[in-house]
Amino acid sequence: GPPPVGRIGPTVIYDPVRDRLLLFGGAGYSELWALTLVSSPAWQPLVTTGEAPRVRAGQSAVYAPIRARMVIFGGIDGSTYLGDTWAISLRTNQWENFGSTGSGPSPRAWHRAVYDSIGDRMIVVGGQDSAGYENDAWALPLESGGEWTALAPEGPSPSPRGRFGMVYDARRTRVLVHGGLTATGFVGDMWALDLAGLPRWEAVATVDSLDPRADHLMVGDPV
Repeated sequence: GPPPVGRIGPTVIYDPVRDRLLLFGGAGYSELWALTLVSSPAWQPLVTTGEAPRVRAGQSAVYAPIRARMVIFGGIDGSTYLGDTWAISLRTNQWENFGSTGSGPSPRAWHRAVYDSIGDRMIVVGGQDSAGYENDAWALPLESGGEWTALAPEGPSPSPRGRFGMVYDARRTRVLVHGGLTATGFVGDMWALDLAGLPRWEAVATVDSLDPRADHLMVGDPV
């Protein structure tokens, strides 16, 4: 099939039930594409219903299996940082403005998010907003009407950053953060955010190291 045009800053998730990749947004775009992986892989633009999110790049997205949804947060529309949250049903292709009560993360882009399968919630870390780089952490329960909560982790924390790699470690109920871009340049350190009890940051000492970098991706091998 005809592929989506090249773009900067989209988000991609894997939908394991339908064995496909879903690509949303990117600078100048707000459409949703599917790459089916069954037999011969094929691209297809998806027709959605309901009010859709505006054009954006640098947003985050997670796959929420309990309700078969993709949830996105934030991004930048070219000049304005965004702080809205949206969900699309992967059964009906209908968008929902997933508004939450109370205060949440500042409008931002180039942050990262994971799905916490233990707590059925979206975890958002860091990114860049109108004030600069951030290193805060937030949680959004994904049941209807969930409210953003600042995690306020204990312990020394990673330097404020964006464009880093982040992955969820389900066996240890923690988030791993690597590298990224800070106010002073690229970094290559590794951090773990423990979610099992009181949230706590801990620097991870690795046997070897990677060169400092940004805009890379991480995936977890649970086995």
